[in-house]
Amino acid sequence: DTVVVEPGTYEERSTVVIDTEGVTIDAPEGAEVKSPRTDDTALQIAAEGVEVTGLTLEGDDSGTAVELAAGSDEVTLSSLRIEAWATGVAEAAGSSTSIGLEVVDVETGVALDGDEDSTVRFTRVARADETGILVASDGTDIVGSTVTDARVGVDVENETSIEETVVRNADDVGVRVTDVGGDLPAPPVNITNSALESNDLSLLVEDSAVDANQNWWGQPIEQPQPNEQFVERSSVAADDPLDSRPESDFSVSDPDLPASAVLRGEEVTIEPEIENEGTRSDLQLIELVEGGTVIDDAELELDAGEADTVALTVTPDATDGDELNLTVRSLDDESGEETIAIDDPAAF
Repeated sequence: DTVVVEPGTYEERSTVVIDTEGVTIDAPEGAEVKSPRTDDTALQIAAEGVEVTGLTLEGDDSGTAVELAAGSDEVTLSSLRIEAWATGVAEAAGSSTSIGLEVVDVETGVALDGDEDSTVRFTRVARADETGILVASDGTDIVGSTVTDARVGVDVENETSIEETVVRNADDVGVRVTDVGGDLPAPPVNITNSALESNDLSLLVEDSAVDANQNWWGQPIEQPQPNEQFVERSSVAADDPLDSRPESDFSVSDPDLPASAVLRGEEVTIEPEIENEGTRSDLQLIELVEGGTVIDDAELELDAGEADTVALTVTPDATDGDELNLTVRSLDDESGEETIAIDDPAAF
């Protein structure tokens, strides 16, 4: 079942509890949820297979935006904007997938302390007073995400993989790994193809084994040396930094448009091919533009080197004259302008 949330601003008296298995809460045109008047948590999920997408959750610098409570499992949070809370997402049970979140002005952005196998993909956390992403659950994957301006960027307390992720401008530590244990060459924590730069200390490891090969550290560095902050009894491999930061690059091919005129009022689907020519996976919004106005868009996730098509639609109306001049664009590239001729339906 899907519950569609209409555009608007919602200020509930108390926490909204989602305890129906398999339900989807979708705000396709965006909707804003304010901090509840009498409780500390805006949304509490207590069922399996729940998906929440498209909401903006605005707090008052306290409480929790989304709590994954007892009974929750395999929860998906996508395309949420979370602003001004003590904690953005608090996972206390089960597993979850967070994809395309924007979490800003918080104490802790995403706190994972459920069961195992949670994933954070293409999520951006900025200005976290304490921690950007806290990982206490087992087997967590952090992919294609960005954490900036936190005290601690990513705080790892259990088995974790960090890939193609940027951690920048941490006041204390970019990535901190404590008490995870393990041994090289098969450590429980792996950091690869990531950029850890402009942090007071990019990597702090205590009583843990970490493989930190193939990363950008701001400049090529040698094996980290023990000092008062970098603990000697921990083992780290970091001898093969990249010579450039990993970045995505979504190139856009010119779309194939109808060769003949289309009828006014008739929906037209355009399927341009998008290729990620960069070295990092990413999730981007692909837009169909006419006269500087976005008329349709769709999210597309591509690994480095992967290509795929995306379906965008337009329906010519009475305001469009005799033709449409269309462009498709990503964050990195745009197609050439293509023209669709428009005919009026025959009058009877």
